Amino acid sequence: MSPSPCATCPDTARAEHDWRTPLPGVALAVFDVDDTLLDGDSNRLWLRFLHARGLVDADILARHEVFLQEYAQGRLDFSRLLAFRRTIRQSLTDTQQKAVLAEFSQHSLEPAILPGARQLVAAYHALGVCVMVASATEEWLVRPVAQALGVAHLACTQDGDSVPCFGPHKLARVHALRAALAVRLRHTASLEPCVAYSDSLHDAPLLEAAEVAVAVDPEPGLASLAQRRGWPVVSFRNA
Repeated sequence: MSPSPCATCPDTARAEHDWRTPLPGVALAVFDVDDTLLDGDSNRLWLRFLHARGLVDADILARHEVFLQEYAQGRLDFSRLLAFRRTIRQSLTDTQQKAVLAEFSQHSLEPAILPGARQLVAAYHALGVCVMVASATEEWLVRPVAQALGVAHLACTQDGDSVPCFGPHKLARVHALRAALAVRLRHTASLEPCVAYSDSLHDAPLLEAAEVAVAVDPEPGLASLAQRRGWPVVSFRNA
């Protein structure tokens, strides 16, 4: 990845492009998950699902919301949040985890995939473009979303990771997976150029490194950065 514009996508062409459709000439499309592919945060949806089934109490939801407020304010200690979420998951037996996750994926998580996101990922696949999802969320919660979209390549937090796939660490994991895929798929140009999609200012390192960055239903901080950088802004909330 480099900050240079996509060589196959001149500024004039990009200015006229409908960003709800695939960008011509790219080799890799990277998508954030929460609030980008999904209408909401997957962990918030998960905890609300558990609460509705009496598996966690309201205090857990309230404590999680405090973490999300810190995230929005740019002062989150993500390692503390990750430990909190893991404690909740570990409170369930293995049998409960398997059964509840399957039900949650079917009834809450997959329906939360935004229609525009489904269409765009499918369109990239139809063109033979390599698609990757990248998220600070743990793989067990990201994988059902990826599978529903037919995406095989995930850069996300793994079980046992002490460092979350967040901020610059997210970029590092995307870099590593991209390099490995380029070898596996025999791409001589290291899967370049790349387009990256996200809603969050926390993904600025990833967006800055991509040849083309797209702000998706951006929160205010990213909306401001996108305006300064001249990045396109798109919504996946309508097909």
